[in-house]
Amino acid sequence: MRLCIMHEYFKPDITGGADIFLSKLADYLLTKDFEIEVIATLQKEKKEMEMIDGIKINRFRTSPFKFTYMQQFPGLTIPWNYFNRRLISKMKKIIRNADVVYLNNIFHLSFSPLRILSFIKKPIVFDFHDYWFLCPKKDLLFNEGLCKKISSVRCSKCLSDMIPGMTILAPFVWPFISLERKLKDKLFIADVIIVHSNFVKKNVENFVKKPVKVIPYPYFGKINKVERKLGKKVKLLFIGRIVRQKGVNMIPNIARELKKCGIDYEINVLGDGPLLQKLKDNSKNINVNYHGAIYDEKIKENFFSNSDILLVPSLWDEPFGIVVLEAMANGLPVIASNKGGLEEIVKNNEIGMTCEPTVKDVVESIKKLISNENFYKKLSMNCYKKIKNYSPEVIFEEYRKLFENLHNS
Repeated sequence: MRLCIMHEYFKPDITGGADIFLSKLADYLLTKDFEIEVIATLQKEKKEMEMIDGIKINRFRTSPFKFTYMQQFPGLTIPWNYFNRRLISKMKKIIRNADVVYLNNIFHLSFSPLRILSFIKKPIVFDFHDYWFLCPKKDLLFNEGLCKKISSVRCSKCLSDMIPGMTILAPFVWPFISLERKLKDKLFIADVIIVHSNFVKKNVENFVKKPVKVIPYPYFGKINKVERKLGKKVKLLFIGRIVRQKGVNMIPNIARELKKCGIDYEINVLGDGPLLQKLKDNSKNINVNYHGAIYDEKIKENFFSNSDILLVPSLWDEPFGIVVLEAMANGLPVIASNKGGLEEIVKNNEIGMTCEPTVKDVVESIKKLISNENFYKKLSMNCYKKIKNYSPEVIFEEYRKLFENLHNS
């Protein structure tokens, strides 16, 4: 069976969890007699076409309307790619040869093959790792929530408000942003839409009448058995981007509240981002340690093993929460905000506790968790039981069956 995969990055370009996921899924499908060809963006110093591990990778240049690849110009990038005849003609042959087309995580270049797929009938699967395509404000304006109804006018207003000085030019750029909104609606020509949590499924189903299938993320790391026992000092761990959406701003105040309560504590923060220096400046005379981004798996494992609780106080509606899987694999109970997909994975009192993302509620949850060691140990043991549901073999087999069913139907 021939599968065409479209994604922004493909190995050796690995920028995050979605790229790692796709690389390992492709390797798994190769063992199941799949032929795989990839469409990706052309990054600097990369070849336009090459074979890597038996997979043919085709890389294409995206729109010139951008500040950086991740900062595309609203209203121009997507239409440019959608109506670019030269780009489309290059992609046609690849798509024609495929039995199933799989768009993994919609990105700007995805809109070129959408035009091809509108007249070349192939089974199409869209895998949405996020929900920016529904509402661009979802994590830029934090927890205001998605609009109840999508419209070009609303999207135009939000997008123009996000860019300094753009509001003045809004009347001139709205027609382009309106066109972009209409093109995004074409995403829903897919035969099957995959999401990774019931939270995202609910939001997608509000806007599209298509089958939406929930398949959770797999966990790729190893399971580390740790015998958990609470000591006199509670050791808290935060891992993630140092941005407001992640609720990391609360960490210094959480530390101060614990100190006021007479709780001996230590908080380790792993991650990098624009707020890192500001947080360091705000963490004087409290026991909070900032280690920056840690990529060495052994060092990360050491932090998981020597911590008592993982804190995930996200302010925005996380689509999933891979860091929770890492904690589960280490038997580390979690305190997470009751936002988005996090609430589904943690499930209050199952592998941890969920609460409102406020300093008061997080501290109260910490106090409850460390005051009952039997309860704490029960959550730790549940972590090891639940992580088995996220094994790559279980998750990837669902993808294989889906692709083959679409091909044979």
